[in-house]
Amino acid sequence: METLEVRSDDYTASAGHVVILGFERARVRRTGKLLECDVATVLGIENGKITKLVALADMSAIVEAYRT
Repeated sequence: METLEVRSDDYTASAGHVVILGFERARVRRTGKLLECDVATVLGIENGKITKLVALADMSAIVEAYRT
């Protein structure tokens, strides 16, 4: 996959978490298809350090881009 654009649009923070909402655009080399999807990243924070990372994406867009 060739990443064409990654964008972070919104940040929300609390005492123990940071949530980042964004967008990703990429091209799947095998199929030549373009994929565009919303993404979210949730970071767990303890004592000022990242202790957990959860990445979420619209899987339907990703699956469709890989279909031949």
